[in-house]
Amino acid sequence: MLPDSVGGLQVCVRVPRLACPAVGAVYPLRTAGRASSGTHGPSSSPAGLTCESRPRGRHGVQYRAARFRHGGHALRCTFESTRPPHRRNADMGIYDRDYAREPQQGLQLGLPASMVNRLILITGVVYLIQYFGSEAFTLQLALWSDWFRTPWRVFQLLTYGFLHSPHDVLHILGNMFVLWMFGREIERRYGQHEFLRFYLTAIVMAGLFWTGWEIAFGKTLAAQQTSGIVYGASGAVAATVALFALNFPRRTVYLNFFIPVPMWIAGVLMLSFDIGGASGRFGAQNVAYAAHLGGAAFGALYFYTQWLPLRWLGNLSGKLPKVGRPNLRVHDPDAGHEDLQAQVDRILEKINTQGQDSLTWRERRTLEQASRKYRENRR
Repeated sequence: MLPDSVGGLQVCVRVPRLACPAVGAVYPLRTAGRASSGTHGPSSSPAGLTCESRPRGRHGVQYRAARFRHGGHALRCTFESTRPPHRRNADMGIYDRDYAREPQQGLQLGLPASMVNRLILITGVVYLIQYFGSEAFTLQLALWSDWFRTPWRVFQLLTYGFLHSPHDVLHILGNMFVLWMFGREIERRYGQHEFLRFYLTAIVMAGLFWTGWEIAFGKTLAAQQTSGIVYGASGAVAATVALFALNFPRRTVYLNFFIPVPMWIAGVLMLSFDIGGASGRFGAQNVAYAAHLGGAAFGALYFYTQWLPLRWLGNLSGKLPKVGRPNLRVHDPDAGHEDLQAQVDRILEKINTQGQDSLTWRERRTLEQASRKYRENRR
C-alpha cells in the first residue's frame, strides 16, 4: 500500500476547475498537520506532486485512488477538485464583483457588458440609420437572391441580419426581444465570444439556406413572394431559440405571455409554423420562413457537433461597442481565457450529469488544453 503522508503531514492535491488530475502534470501540495489543519510543511518538502495515474470518481468529491510521485517515491494522496459540482450565482462574472471595479465616472447606461446587449445596440443603431436615411442604404445591405452573380456582394450574407423594416417597428422589437430573452442564457452557457461566433454564423447559414430555397421554390410557392430580397435577424434568432430548446427542453416558457409550456413543445410549435409558412399553406406573404428554417437547422447542428465553419467571425468581437462596462483594476493577460473557461464549465457540468464517457473528442481536447494552460501559468 502506498503511503499517504510526507514527513508526517497528510497531503492533498488541488486542481482548479478540472474534473481530474492530468497524467504527467505537476500540482501544488496542500498539507494538513495533525494539530493545525492547513499549515504548510517544512521548506525542504518539494513544491508539488507529479501525477502518474488518473483517479476514479467525479469532480467535486475527494479521490483516494490517485497515484502521485513525491521526489523519488510513489505516493497515494487525496485529490480534491476546487470546483463544486453545483454553483450558485453561476452567472456572476468579474464585472459583478465590487473589488474589481474602478470608481465609475460620467454617464452609465446601467447595462451589463453582455454580447447580447451589444448586438441589440448595434442592430438598434442600424435601424435608426435606416429610419432616418435613404432606402438605398437598406437595398445595398439587404440580401438579394441573386447575390452570387456578383461575388463582391457576398458581404450581404452578413449585413442583412442587422437590417429590419424601417416601416414596421414591431419587426425589430420582436426579434430583439426574443434574442434578449433566449440569448442571455445561451451566452452564459457558451461564453460571450462563442455566442458571437454562433450568432454571426447563424446569420450567414440562414441566408444561404434562404438563397437555395428561393432558387428552388421561390417562383412556385405563394408564401415566397419576397421580391428576391430578405433582411432581418429572424434566422439568427431562430437558431438561438433552437439551441435554447435543445439545451433546456424542460424549461417553462409562456406562449403569448400566458400559456405555460415546456420549451421543447414551444420549439416544435414554432418549427411547425415555419414549415407551414415555407410550404405556402399559411402565414404572412412577406415573411422569409425559409430563413427561419435554415437558422433553426443550424442551431440544432451546432448543438450536436459544435460545428462553426465561420469561427473567424468571432474575431470581430474586439471591435464591438462596450455597453455600461466599468473599468477594472485587474487585467487578464490570456486572450481567449474567458471562452476556454466557459467551455470547461460546460464540460464539467456534462461530466457531472452524464459521466466522463459521454465526452466527445473535441471536449476531451478542450480539457487537455485547459490543463496545459494551467501548467504553463504555474511556471
